[in-house]
Parts: sequence; C-alpha cells; structure tokens
Amino acid sequence: MGRERNREPARRPGRILYARAPRRLRGIVLVALAILAGAPAARGVPVGHVSPWRFPIEVAGVGLEIPYERSHPLDVSSPAIVRVVIVIHGSRRDSDAYFADVMAAAQVAGEAQQTLVIAPQFLEEEDVVAGSLPPTLPFWDGGWREGDRSRSTVANPRPARVSSFAVVDAIVDRVTAPGAFPNLQSIVITGHSAGGQFVNRFAAGSAAPDRHPDRSFRYVIANPSSYLYFNPERRVAGVPGAFAVPSASAIAACPGYDDYRYGLKKLNSYLAAVGSTAIPDRYRSRTVEYLLGELDTGTTELSMTCAAMLQGDRRLDRGTTYFAYIQHVFGGAITARHGLRIVAGVGHSSTGIYLSQPGREALFEPLGNGPGDGRGDEVPQPSEPDRDGDGLPDVSDNCPLYPNADQRDVDGDGHGSACDPDFDNDGVVGAPDLLRLERSFGSRLGDPRYDPVLDMDGNAAIGAPELRALARVFGEAPGLSRP
Repeated sequence: MGRERNREPARRPGRILYARAPRRLRGIVLVALAILAGAPAARGVPVGHVSPWRFPIEVAGVGLEIPYERSHPLDVSSPAIVRVVIVIHGSRRDSDAYFADVMAAAQVAGEAQQTLVIAPQFLEEEDVVAGSLPPTLPFWDGGWREGDRSRSTVANPRPARVSSFAVVDAIVDRVTAPGAFPNLQSIVITGHSAGGQFVNRFAAGSAAPDRHPDRSFRYVIANPSSYLYFNPERRVAGVPGAFAVPSASAIAACPGYDDYRYGLKKLNSYLAAVGSTAIPDRYRSRTVEYLLGELDTGTTELSMTCAAMLQGDRRLDRGTTYFAYIQHVFGGAITARHGLRIVAGVGHSSTGIYLSQPGREALFEPLGNGPGDGRGDEVPQPSEPDRDGDGLPDVSDNCPLYPNADQRDVDGDGHGSACDPDFDNDGVVGAPDLLRLERSFGSRLGDPRYDPVLDMDGNAAIGAPELRALARVFGEAPGLSRP
C-alpha cells in the first residue's frame, strides 16, 4: 500500500460565495451561510472542508484515496504511540471538527503525546462536485453510516467502489502493520450521532479484533439516532425493559422495520459476508461503551423513520432502551463488556460528550485493562467534576465545557464570553445575534465597528471563530457549547 499523500484543502464554497457577493448583499449571505453551518448537512449541500491528507486503499487492483485528518503521519514509525483513536464524523461530514474534539479531549486527559487520532472523511456526491475532486476519491449517498459501498454515477464515475467499513478495516491494518507503531496496545473506534450509528454497526460486522488479537479494541458509541437490533423484537411501549415482536398492524405500517440498518434482514454486501448468525456473536464479544447526553431529548438531526421510532422517541430513550435490549438478548453478563454512561448536562454535542469526564474515561481508559477486564475498574468521580479540565469545577465555571481559566465575561451575564454567542442576552442564540455579528464582522480593536461583547475569544478581532461558534448553537441557549 502506498504512502499517505497531502492535498491542499479545497477552498470553501462559503468563502467564495461571500467574496463574490455584492457588498450590500454580504450580510444576507453571511446569515445564510451561518444558518447552513448550524443545520444538518442536507443532500445537495457540500461540505465546507475536505480533509487534506489522503489514505490510499486498493480495491480489486484499483487505487482509491480517502481524505482524513491525523495527529501523526501513518507512514512514519513512532514508539511513543500506544493508543489509536479512530473517530467517525456525523452527518455533516466535518471530520476536522471531530478530530479537533478528540484532540482536545486527549489534551485535557494528558494523553495527546501517546495517542494517534485519525478522522476519515466519507464524502457524498455533492462534495466531489463542489470541490472538483478527482475520481480516485470515492463518495457515498449517506450509506457510509452503515458500511454500504461507495457509489459511481453517470455524472461522476468512479473506477472502483468500497465499503466505508472496509476503509476503517484498512486503517486498522495500517496502524497495526509490523514496525508501524511497535508499542501500540489499544485501538478505540468512536463516533457521535451518525458516526455513532457507524460504530454500532461496524462493531457488529468487522473482524478487526479477531485479525489483531494482540491489541485491545474498544468501541465508543455516542448519541446515535438508531441502533442495530439482532432479532425482530422491539420495545413494548409503556413497559420498561420489555421486548416483543411488534403487532401485525405495526408491522403493516412499517414493513421494513427489521431491514438493515435497523435489523438483520436485507444486509448489505459487507454484513452479508459475515452472516446474520455470526453478527450477534461478534457484537456480544466486543468491548463497547455507550455515551448518552442527559439532555439529548430533542429532534436535531434525529431520524424519525417508522423503523427508528420503534426503537424509542428520542436519542436518550433509544440509547437506554438499547442497553436494556442487549441484556435481554445476550443476558445480564453482557455488562462485563458493554457499559452505559449518561453524561450530565450535555445534549446532542460531540464536543460536550468527548470533553466530559465520562467521555474522556471511555476514550482513554488506562492501558493494561484488556477486553472485558476493565468494566469494574471505573475511575472515581471527583466530588466536583471539571469536565473541560481548566482547573475550575463545573459548579463555578461559566463555560463548563470549554477551557477558559480566565472566566472572561464581557457582558456580565454569567456566561463566559468564550461560550456565549447570545449577544443580545435574550436567552436564545438567533437571528438578532447573527445580524449584530454581521455588522462587526472583520473588525479589530480600534475599528469603530469593533464590539468587545462579540469578541468571544478575546483576540481583539471579530471573524470566523465567532461565526462558527454562533452557527454551532443557532436556535439554542448559550453557555455550554465550545466555539
């Protein structure tokens, strides 16, 4: 397999649109871009950033390349690396943001120097069109979440197709190759939201732990919209912990409820090669951590298909139901390998999940705990949690999920400036805040347009960091999310 290659990041379409817009319309363009940045990636909306590194993978003699982020070159040996964390992005395909979240968690946990973080990017057709990307870069139609093969269309033909699960298998093979990382002990595969869906199905299908028995594997699944069920049973509404085959009328209303990606019927080619009998056995044998946000009870990017709704009404409900389900299917002994952590004060936020203490513990469990022997050795919870690791306990931290030891609060509203894009203090980050930011966008200290309340990072300039911070929590309350 060839060496990794670097490609300059594609110029972001949003920047082009803003630069080319007439000056009198730039405010409107800025509003539109911010709303899009804060919304789920929709079909036809390309990613803003294509990861610069290229992971080579060969399929039937044809070379393909997968964009990805990494903290250390994969083709340069390092004895310092003892853990690899492979993080799978969400539906927005923002691998750079997920890479940054896990790197920040590694820094707070004191694990950055010995951890290699890798974030592959699974593009969709609109991404390769917008970036004029070469045919060696595969794309999917959303099926990357469940391991489907990439696509080839008349408009954008590709020389070969590859399962997204096979891509991660290949990354695992690369980092475990003889001489690559000689002291590597642990491989963690994690994902949040759509990435959590990926990891749940990948853990059930991949043979990576069986191919590499000399390494420990952990799967950290955070806030997915749905899960893979191993038999036709689903929850019995109103009866906690009870499961049964849905009624005939429910099945008639949702005939595909047990098809893959929700069940084991009509498997894709990757899972079909494993077989419906072996899949439950593989999942039972894996070491899995489920991370659920205590406040993830909304509908942001939530799957509302009838098959998903049979698993529960909201993500928190679906996650706790699934944890009860695997005990129902596999028996109570499964909790020796599968653990559930509910993250207090966090909603549907990869930043909040990964930077929390439960998130850091799940990602960076002390080495030496082999598969299945560390479930009872939890790190004691401090009496005053400090989820962002800035030295201030959450109870007295004005930005509990973003390190801000200076506690800067320009407008004096109790929310630290670093996590407070609610510039008008009405309790919701919305259009008035965006318009106020637009008026000062690009200004610096000394400029009449400069407004210190809007300078969230305190660098005497108002620009892209503030816009990204606002877009990330648009429509929500301020105070918790990281810029």
